[in-house]
Amino acid sequence: VCWSSLCLLETVFLQVTPLLMMVRVGLGAAQGFVIPSIHSLLAAAMGKGDKSKAVSFVTSGMYLGSSTCYLIMPSVVDYFGSTASLVALGAAGFAWFALWLLI
Repeated sequence: VCWSSLCLLETVFLQVTPLLMMVRVGLGAAQGFVIPSIHSLLAAAMGKGDKSKAVSFVTSGMYLGSSTCYLIMPSVVDYFGSTASLVALGAAGFAWFALWLLI
């Protein structure tokens, strides 16, 4: 939720460089907690034999998501502009969070 909120906040500060830089630092800090947090959650939730499978599954999902964005976002920027890509990423994060809450 933090990452998605900062993504959407970026659109507000695109013309104000110091504020945009602060938001980008916040984004980097939010992303910096993702992998260690996931490893801690998986270590607590999975049995010894399943930890490596779970970590590889989650890690491959991260790379799949990044690869998908690299394929889709250039078209989004071409058709709708660079601001739309930030809104799309923020909205996707909130949609994923909503889906996770339902499950």
